[in-house]
Amino acid sequence: DAQSAMAEKAALFRAADPPPDDMVELATELDLNECVEFTGRVSNEFLQQCLSTADVCLSPDPRNPLNDLSTMNKVVEYMAMGRPIVSFDLTEAQVSAGEAAVYAADDDERTFAKLLSDLLDDPVRRAEMGEQAIVAAPAGNGLVEALGFDRYAAILAELVLKPETVPPLVVGIYGPWGSGKLTLMGLVAGELEKRTKTAEKPTI
Repeated sequence: DAQSAMAEKAALFRAADPPPDDMVELATELDLNECVEFTGRVSNEFLQQCLSTADVCLSPDPRNPLNDLSTMNKVVEYMAMGRPIVSFDLTEAQVSAGEAAVYAADDDERTFAKLLSDLLDDPVRRAEMGEQAIVAAPAGNGLVEALGFDRYAAILAELVLKPETVPPLVVGIYGPWGSGKLTLMGLVAGELEKRTKTAEKPTI
């Protein structure tokens, strides 16, 4: 289970499934296979158990125009679980996480690693940052509000249900892994459920 996995591993990486070859090769090259695991996609229950036992959580998204203005799902998940975070100094990451995270400037990986090492050596600061994370984390449907997906879901549902819309209709949702595409589609499905009164439901 997740707790035994965390007890046996120094780090779990929820990377793509399968994980990128270069990450696996680097772990082998550094002789870290015994203490690192690439889980791929996991259930929400497994994820919550892992986060509840983690000392520090990482948000290593590099700066680019999209990332700099996006709140990553994982950052809000970390905060909801009261975990301290190491991130690059993205504009939106600093707005969302505030004092619950420490930030490496200029995509500097060595600084990122030093910040992680410092936090691992400082349980008092980790606890203080964890408390800040819980205070700042969106509660309940706050995750949806923080990401702003409710507006998009309402617009897409309205588009699908317009009398002028002739099926079949294909809508593409594009974004990097972890940016909330499935979350958005779930919200669209919920909006369609609320707005549809007939027995025939749209298929998404």
